[in-house]
Order: sequence, then structure tokens, then C-alpha cells
Amino acid sequence: MKVPSGAFSAANGLTSPEAVEQVLTVIIMFGTLWFGGAALLFGCIWRSHVKQPVHLEEKTKLKRRSSVAEQIHSPAAICERISEYIRSVFPVVYKSTPVLIRLRDELRKNHRYLQLFSAAESELSDQKRILTAVQLLTTQSVLIFLLASFCV
Repeated sequence: MKVPSGAFSAANGLTSPEAVEQVLTVIIMFGTLWFGGAALLFGCIWRSHVKQPVHLEEKTKLKRRSSVAEQIHSPAAICERISEYIRSVFPVVYKSTPVLIRLRDELRKNHRYLQLFSAAESELSDQKRILTAVQLLTTQSVLIFLLASFCV
């Protein structure tokens, strides 16, 4: 198998200390990113595993409450179910709370980095937290690769 003539020309550039320093910087960036990202990902998975009994209990309570609400056809129970539905459908922005609290809640809900540390307590949010960690780890890896490819 014949190797193209310019395939290893980049390896000749590692003869100066500055070039070695640049390469080590990129390697340390990748290592830090992957070590921190893997630790964060395993932390999210462990938290999800630990919280699993709590999530099962919440599901049981929700099923019990909805079955009671189905059996009771009072106007108050129906109004409560409709209010819960409306609160779940409309975003926090339309609530009558102060502006800073709404801004904080929206950032906590939609900002990628804040989702990792301040997501709601539910099974769905644990899964969302894990997927967000994988997405951020992948995105940052691609960005560091592009930085290393074009700027070094």
C-alpha cells in the first residue's frame, strides 16, 4: 500500500517547543472535556438510578389522583384538572409572577448548561439531563476538534 507523499508532513512540525506546547494544550483540552463530561454523565445516570423509587411513587400518586378525579365528577375536581392541564401547556412566561422569576424559570428550563444542574425532579427531566450531557459533550468535542484543526 502506497502512502500519499504529503500524508505525514504535519508530524515534521513538532520539532519546536511552541508546536509541542500547542499540541499539549489541545490534548489537555480534550482530556479535561472528556473526563469532566464522562463524570457528569455518570453522575446524571447514577442520580436517575437513585431517584427511580421516588419517580415510581410519584407515578403511583398521579395514577391514584387521576382515578379519584375520574370517579368524582364534581365541578371542583374538573376545574382542578383543567387548571393543571393549562399550567402544563402554557409556558412560564404567561404566568402572573414577577419578570425576574419568569426569566429565571425560562433559563432554567431551556438553557443547555443550566439544565444539567437545575432540572426539575422527574423521570423525564433525568432523561433530558442525560441527553443534554451527551449533546453538550459531542458539540464541545467537535468545536475543540475544529479549533485544533484550523487554528493550530
